[in-house]
Parts: sequence; C-alpha cells; structure tokens
Amino acid sequence: MQQVPPAAPTAADPLDAPWAILALTPIPLATLDARPERDPTRMPQLRALMQATSPTRLAHLQEQLLITLPGGVSRQYLTRLTDDEIQAAARAASHDAARVKGGMGSAGYHALDRLLGKEFTPESLSGQRKAVRTNEAPRHRSHQVQNEGRVSEDQPQEGAGQRGALHAGETWQHKASGQLVTIHAIENNHTEVVLSDGTRHALARFVTTYRHVPSTQAAS
Repeated sequence: MQQVPPAAPTAADPLDAPWAILALTPIPLATLDARPERDPTRMPQLRALMQATSPTRLAHLQEQLLITLPGGVSRQYLTRLTDDEIQAAARAASHDAARVKGGMGSAGYHALDRLLGKEFTPESLSGQRKAVRTNEAPRHRSHQVQNEGRVSEDQPQEGAGQRGALHAGETWQHKASGQLVTIHAIENNHTEVVLSDGTRHALARFVTTYRHVPSTQAAS
C-alpha cells in the first residue's frame, strides 16, 4: 500500500503548533567526538539535505562543512552523524518545510544544525515575529550561553570567515603529519585542489585529510 505523507502545515497554522525540528534531540558532543569522521561525499542523505547531490556541488558541500556554528561547534561534526540520525533530520525538515522561511533548502540545514545543538525558536524558523499582547511588555531575549558552548539563536550567525577556506592563498594542515600547505588554485570545476608546490588533490579527499588553519593561526 502506498504511504501517504502527512498534510503539510498551511500558512495559517499558529507558530506554537508542533515543530519537528525543535523536537529533535541534539547529539552530545562527547558522543560525536567518540565517533570517526566519515567521508561526506559518501553520505547521500547528508548531501541531499545540504543541497549537494550533484558532483558540481562538492565545493559547496565542503565549504558548508567548514562553517562554525555559534558557540564554536563546527559543522564538520555532521560527518559523525549516523544514517538514522540524518534520516530523522530529513523527516523533521520535510514536516516543517512548508512554514520554514526558505522552504526545504533552509529546513534541511536547520534540522542538521539542531542535531549539533543550535538553538531555534518558532519565530527564527518561520521568519515571523510572535505577536505581543497589548497588556504584555516585550521581553528582552538575552544572549545566554547554553551548555557545552552552544548558544541561543540570538547569537550572531556563523561567521563568513570559514567560507573562504577553499580559495587561493589559504593555509591548510595535514591532520596526521601536521604539515602546512597553501592552496594555489581550485580547478576542474571545483573538484581538484592545486597546492603552491604543484601537487594536486581531489577536493573530496583533500578536505578529509587536511584541516583549514585560520589566517591568525597561520601567521603565528
């Protein structure tokens, strides 16, 4: 028998209706630290949620994984999620997509980030402001830091500094040997990294064996 998906919420649904993304339980960082990193290019469910199913979107996938969420939690932890956890995020994103600002494209990222502990509210997901009652004074939402370095949605969004990591002149470090290298160019439709010494690496392999070194650390 063909399964019929539940009806999507309409625009008239109240903000306090159940949100599947908010119901997701974050995975403790200690649990993720104990797991090995997986090759993101071999994680089709993750690639689908991050809008990177096409080989031409691999650079987009890797740049998104380099982003650090508020509180210092790196999206690289997404490569340590299990298939079941990613599938749960996909179901939550699909359930909420109709009323998330940006649709399924944004809902997928929100669901994944929620598994890493990022805080959301119905207002931040929908892009709508909750109506303030006339007899109720507006409340100031503090930038309160949560457990394990995670912060509320009021904190600034992930910095753009990480997004330029796959560009000429950026320094990377081999995870095993500690050797520092500099990117000379990204070629072949963003699938190959050329280093300053002329060596070439497949981008998907490069980002799993090297880590980006921010310019402030490279200078020191």
